[in-house]
Amino acid sequence: MTSRSQQTLEDYLQGLLTPVEELARVSEQSKPLTPVLKSSVEKLLAQIPIEQAVAPVVAPAVVAPEVVAQAVVSVTPDAKVESVTKAFAEATPTEQPMAALMAISTYKASLPAQFQTLIFSVGKLQLALPLHLLGGIIKSDDAPTPIFGQPKWFTGLLQTNTGGLNVINTGMYLLDHRYEPEMAEGYRYVIRLGDSNWGLSVSELCSTRVLEHEAIRWFPDDNGRPWIAGMIKEDRCALLNVPALMQRFQNESQKKPASGKKATILDGKTGARRGGRRLS
Repeated sequence: MTSRSQQTLEDYLQGLLTPVEELARVSEQSKPLTPVLKSSVEKLLAQIPIEQAVAPVVAPAVVAPEVVAQAVVSVTPDAKVESVTKAFAEATPTEQPMAALMAISTYKASLPAQFQTLIFSVGKLQLALPLHLLGGIIKSDDAPTPIFGQPKWFTGLLQTNTGGLNVINTGMYLLDHRYEPEMAEGYRYVIRLGDSNWGLSVSELCSTRVLEHEAIRWFPDDNGRPWIAGMIKEDRCALLNVPALMQRFQNESQKKPASGKKATILDGKTGARRGGRRLS
């Protein structure tokens, strides 16, 4: 087989890979990145809001009130059941319709012909997102506060000087079963997605790059994971579909808890606290 035929076959086989398989393959082949923020990168990052993580506010101790004896009121069993059922129905959040995720073709059409991107690393995995869709960068030495009943890829809540942030374990979410726990040990930053309350855990901020559409191998709309828009050919890193990723997290936060137990997370749009659910 000629070298040209071999290359054609490799390109064909590569096209059969799912986004997760390709991300994992690129991650395994990549060498550890040495973060080098050149002057041009620092200049661009200076235009991005830098948020400061703040320590969570500790509520003051509450003194239990004095117990006062009250008259016992007799309630029939039927009345008890009706009362409890009504209270549970009022406390259970109503499941809202899930919004459709932005298709990759729509995302591609929404981007300028040329756009700046920030390239960052999650372990050995390299990712990129458009700078104009980057809401802020947080560097924190404190781990986010874990929340019971959330998916494994939900790290917890991080308090910043601009409000709370739902932090995602980026490697676990994108690589799924190919995720290696060691990746989480290197997380140093959190990148806020747009103006939402969702943030991605990041190991290093690597570089910036001006991209044109032709520099990206776009994935088809039906690949099953529209939040991975494609691969940047030269840098061999994945370009994230930021609107689809934000909507995906928002949809997950709106699902009704399967067990009836509520967990508190921040609404991705309003910042209000809302119920969550446990995912296997």
